[in-house]
Amino acid sequence: MSDDVSIPEILERRARLEPNGAAYTFVDYDVDPAGYAETLTWSQMHQRATVVAGELRRVGTVGDRVAIIAPQSMDYVVAFLGILEAGMVAVPLSVPLFGAHDERTSVVLRDCDPAALVTTSAAVDAVMPSVAAVPGARIAVIEVDALDLDAPPAPYTTVRSASDLALLQYTSGSTGTPSGVAVTHGNIVANIEQVATDQFSDFGGTPPVDTTLVSWLPFFHDLGLMLGIMAPVGTGRHAVLTSPISFLQKPSRWIRLLADYPCAHSAAPNFAFELAARRTSDADLEGLSLAGVHAVMNAAERVQVGTVERFNERFAPYGFTPGMHMAGYGLAEATLYVASVAPRTELPIARFDYEKLAAGYALRLDTTAAAHADAAQATDSDATGSLLVGLGPQRITTFRVVDPETGRECPDDRVGEIWVHGPNVAAGYWRNPTRTEETFGGRIVAPSEGTPEGPWMRTGDLAVMSEGSLYIVGRIKDLIIVDGRNHYPDDIEQTVSACTGARTAAVSVAGQDTEELVVIAELRRLPADAAAVAERVAQVRRDVTAAIARQHSLRVADVVLVPQGAIPITTSGKTRRRESAAIYRAGGFDRLGTAE
Repeated sequence: MSDDVSIPEILERRARLEPNGAAYTFVDYDVDPAGYAETLTWSQMHQRATVVAGELRRVGTVGDRVAIIAPQSMDYVVAFLGILEAGMVAVPLSVPLFGAHDERTSVVLRDCDPAALVTTSAAVDAVMPSVAAVPGARIAVIEVDALDLDAPPAPYTTVRSASDLALLQYTSGSTGTPSGVAVTHGNIVANIEQVATDQFSDFGGTPPVDTTLVSWLPFFHDLGLMLGIMAPVGTGRHAVLTSPISFLQKPSRWIRLLADYPCAHSAAPNFAFELAARRTSDADLEGLSLAGVHAVMNAAERVQVGTVERFNERFAPYGFTPGMHMAGYGLAEATLYVASVAPRTELPIARFDYEKLAAGYALRLDTTAAAHADAAQATDSDATGSLLVGLGPQRITTFRVVDPETGRECPDDRVGEIWVHGPNVAAGYWRNPTRTEETFGGRIVAPSEGTPEGPWMRTGDLAVMSEGSLYIVGRIKDLIIVDGRNHYPDDIEQTVSACTGARTAAVSVAGQDTEELVVIAELRRLPADAAAVAERVAQVRRDVTAAIARQHSLRVADVVLVPQGAIPITTSGKTRRRESAAIYRAGGFDRLGTAE
């Protein structure tokens, strides 16, 4: 793959050399609750991509941006590969909910200034309000399923280089302001090779020929885009895909796909592992064997030790072993992948002194073995410290833990910011040179031997190297500082979630004399009786207040309990703390129960 500079070149080669090989299978549970599977071969996918490319070149030219706003489907895969084939820049987005105008979509369209938008006939009506909200826009709207995808493509020529832009990956982050990460063709090819090298190190860095890449993750998110669309082309391995809604409706569908296809390799955020462990019945799993699974990577949000143990225990009777459960870390600014534990190895788990960790030092309170022994019963942050899952040592990618203030590398057991260097690091932010320099222009002072001076991409994520493994601690901008002491919101949120079992946002707000801690927590499965709701709310508030005081030596200024789904999240499912704080300050949350 290293001889090719782009996904379209690799796709063309696969279509020529393996025309009848299964490329993509999309399983549609809306058509059939048991799953209706549509499969395209490499030659069929290449043919469809060229038709889309020919149509796009009628309305635009090489380098123009093209937005994709379509439901999760085979059409989305075809559209994305067709945009890249045309030499244009893909902008993957989601369909606005309920056909309403989506302000985020309109902001992205204004920012990327696309020549065209690719959608489907079923979604076009939902898309048009967002297009209409872009003043003066001249965007050609193409319904991919209305094209004759079996016809000869319109003639076009495209010359690509590794440095050409392939896609703009828009991230919303905690501020809610979308930023387009400019990813090149070279970035994509390099990161696919890095993923294969690390995540299939047990096979010499090459996925076995019968590997199946299984995913329900949304294509508009970097992990879903890599696993579901780009990695199948880059590795030449069969992808079996479905939609996020299909998974959420019935998590056992994900588990069944892992069992039904050989050497399955998949990934999902931590919440999905929790959901699958809690919402699959023995009847759902009857007759399944997971013994053939290669690995499932837990990534995109903080990995919870309790979730890992519950998932492993739930599916152990069906052949799932702990070595199949990987932990990974990445971000769009690195195309996707940065680090993961090696497959078929025990996850590094350690408990750190909470106070020391908040002060910037890692003091281990027990060994990995001891942490494993009590993980099933432990909360991920309790009175004895913070229980964290490690990502192992640096492998194929290059990263360092750096003091963000001095620019010097941190010694082991000292908390710093993760900086990343290498061919997978994106070109910057679209049309934002100031932020690009701030994020992608890091320079290490007095670098150690073998460490480049720069440029380094600053992730904004705090971590520590301890006993040869990387442990993610939190984000710099989300640090809560109360009475001069640092607190990581992740730890506080874990403590609260142990009381509520649902999503939580821990934020700081300005008090009369100092910053104060506010906790917003969702409650699920509420009783129908209003008095019973009020009683439960009062009890949860007491439990949360006591737990935070006990485990973090903190006083909570306010505990706000809200219905499920009230806390804003990013496209990848992460809590948007800054927006949560803004909603709180504006009195925008609909509180459950009555005040005590």
